Amino acid sequence: MNFKYIFSNYFLAFCISTFIIISAVFSVCMFKPLYYLDINTLNLQSRMPISVYEIKKNYSYAVDYILEKTDDNFSLPSLPSSENGKTHFYEVRMIFKSLRSLWIITFGISILYGLFKIINKDYLFFKYSGNILITFSALIVLASLFNFNYIFTLFHKLFFNNDYWIFNSSLDPIILLLPEKFFYHCSVIILCITSLSGILLKIIYKISRKSNW
Repeated sequence: MNFKYIFSNYFLAFCISTFIIISAVFSVCMFKPLYYLDINTLNLQSRMPISVYEIKKNYSYAVDYILEKTDDNFSLPSLPSSENGKTHFYEVRMIFKSLRSLWIITFGISILYGLFKIINKDYLFFKYSGNILITFSALIVLASLFNFNYIFTLFHKLFFNNDYWIFNSSLDPIILLLPEKFFYHCSVIILCITSLSGILLKIIYKISRKSNW
């Protein structure tokens, strides 16, 4: 196998893996029942004297905002927000907007180039995609088990050039309803999706080689 051949398969595998990871992130973000379950699991109502309905309403608004389902003016239904807090949510919104663009690009490449590879009976990209996803999941799991708080903090330092993500609960009480444990649960589900996807792709590779589609 020459360098060009290996590179083409890794490039396609990278696009497929990126598409799947972003899909997992968006899926978990849009799956609001996970947060609703954590309201009881993490006893969030004890953190703030508002009803479960109000907790859901404010969380739902925050999710819809970062997914661009509302206008640019961040305004929680029943909780105050500081200017720094509003700026942070806007920056998260912009990150998701960029992820959406990357999702579309990697989806297009994965479909078109993937079909080209399959037509030419070249299935190696399935194996590489599986390896990337499984390795990615394993590394994040190991790092999280060692110190999830460190990973959580590192993530914010990498993606934000300010400290607005360090909320003051007296100015931005929404942070009391978004504990680190909730994000840990989100991470677990995302990693389950990516690791299972990786395993499935490796199975597809083995089946495709034997059947020689």
